[in-house]
Formats: sequence, structure tokens, C-alpha cells
Amino acid sequence: MNIESLAAKECANYFDKKCMARDKKCWVMQNRCGYFETAVIPGVNRTDHPDYKTYKTAIEKYRNTIQYIENK
Repeated sequence: MNIESLAAKECANYFDKKCMARDKKCWVMQNRCGYFETAVIPGVNRTDHPDYKTYKTAIEKYRNTIQYIENK
């Protein structure tokens, strides 16, 4: 699974290829996203989650390739 697919499936307010939290859009494919890191990843990055193995790959790609947090 890729990062965008994970965001589309798990971000509560996902649209226009962005997660949205408190009127701030995070494009997780290009920028680190505080909402994605504090709300989405902890909820799915658990060995007891049914999709853990699939999500783990996307989470690792996100952590290894997205380099900074955009605060816009």
C-alpha cells in the first residue's frame, strides 16, 4: 500500500488528495502532517489491527521519504 492510499482510507477528512484537520490541509505525499502522525498512524500501526501488515509498508515509506512538516 502507498501513502496516498493509506491516507484516503484512514483520514477522517480526506479529500482532494489531502488530510484535513482544523481547517489545515496536509498533503501527506509531499509534506509531513501532524494530524496524520498523531491521529491516523497510531490508530493503525498496531499489530492487532487487521490491516497492520499492509499499512506498515505505507507508514514506513511515509516516515522514510517525507522530510518535513508543512504548517499550512
